[in-house]
Amino acid sequence: MEALRSITRREFLRGSALSAAACVLAACSPAATPVPQPEPTEVAPTTAAAQEAPATEAPTTAASEPTAAPQQAKVNWLGPFVPAYRMDYVTKVLIPSYKDVAPNVEIVPEQATSWPDTEEKIMVRYAAGGGPDLAQTYFAPLDFASRGMLAAMNPFLEADSRVKGEDFFVSLMKGAQYNGKTYGLPHNAITQVLFYNKKYFEAAGLQEPPKTLTELAEFARKLTAVKKGAGFDYAMEIQLNDADTFAAYLYANGGRFVDDDCQRMFYDETMLATLKYIVDLIKSGDAAPFGSAADVPNGKAAMRYSVPILVGNTKTQFPDVYPNLGAALVPAGPGGHTSYSWAHYEHIMANSKVKEAAWDFLAWMLSDLKTDVEFHDQQNFVPTQPRTYADKLFAEHWAWSVFAKQLASCISAPTCLKWRAAYTEVMTPELEAAWTLQKTPEEVIATMNQKLPKILGIS
Repeated sequence: MEALRSITRREFLRGSALSAAACVLAACSPAATPVPQPEPTEVAPTTAAAQEAPATEAPTTAASEPTAAPQQAKVNWLGPFVPAYRMDYVTKVLIPSYKDVAPNVEIVPEQATSWPDTEEKIMVRYAAGGGPDLAQTYFAPLDFASRGMLAAMNPFLEADSRVKGEDFFVSLMKGAQYNGKTYGLPHNAITQVLFYNKKYFEAAGLQEPPKTLTELAEFARKLTAVKKGAGFDYAMEIQLNDADTFAAYLYANGGRFVDDDCQRMFYDETMLATLKYIVDLIKSGDAAPFGSAADVPNGKAAMRYSVPILVGNTKTQFPDVYPNLGAALVPAGPGGHTSYSWAHYEHIMANSKVKEAAWDFLAWMLSDLKTDVEFHDQQNFVPTQPRTYADKLFAEHWAWSVFAKQLASCISAPTCLKWRAAYTEVMTPELEAAWTLQKTPEEVIATMNQKLPKILGIS
């Protein structure tokens, strides 16, 4: 997400290249298919008050225990601080602010090129006995925790009143919890909402965004009918070269990928109906199976599901479109306005010799409200804590306030140890094949049912 576009299939599949490092570690015009609709329901905001799984002891080593912070400490912090403005903020504002609080601790940020690149560096360096002290991940928290690479944060959370698990959205906390312990804290929340161009909606006689999946298809047809006269290319842009966009439709439609224990897959009639719904929109010409996340900001498309990066980049790169941009909860299906959420997680590495110093910086960064507000405003990310959304900057923003409501009703990404492999090796390429009409939805679901149990270890 370093630029205004969807991450490509190649970038996702690059994550599969990490398996090599894993080996090292191991050694050491039809109408859209009708979808039943409930009355939209309001979902109360939820935090992680009941987040912790039943406490079962995970294997620990001496390396995973917190160590005393030395008088002088240097903490290496690895992450994809891209585009350049993000690294500028980290080095010129965030870290100097912490230096005022902890003058004896030096935070040294290291910029990776992407999330797969970050995670690859973590694995290779850890296998060689080195690595960062503090690291960000996107796909890999449970995978890394299961390998013993991450320090459990429970001792820090219990001893430090500044940060508590219940401060964060439940769905986001689950993504870094393994065997009853917490191995990371969510820093930047990720989910998708519906972005739309209000000017084009007015041209089609639409006064507000669609509230249900049925309305979404109806609106797409109405927008298609006026697109030439209104000056845009297509009503809706759908891009299924990642599984996350599909999840936004699937979860709202009452579907799931797997159960909470990752022992049962739901590649069933609900998933098939959801995939047919999308494919029918594409076949009818009411949605385009191409384009990028820039197509709503640059005025080519009237609607698109997307992540937070779209907001800031529209403001800076397409200022003439920005006043017409709107955001809404994902249109509801039988699951309501539910969607799929995940996060950018911050971890302390198990082999770090400066765990206490790394924790102090992390706790300061996540607990200071002014810092959290400023960080997410400057970084063009959305916060992971409900309290931050209460700040005027987020509470009154046309898009950030929608993300807050969306996160309150989200369900976490599957907490399967092999989810990253399932996601990159099977789901993403298969969904892309359906999206580009190379395979039928039935063929895609059949392939997933054949391949995914082997990866996830489901009999």
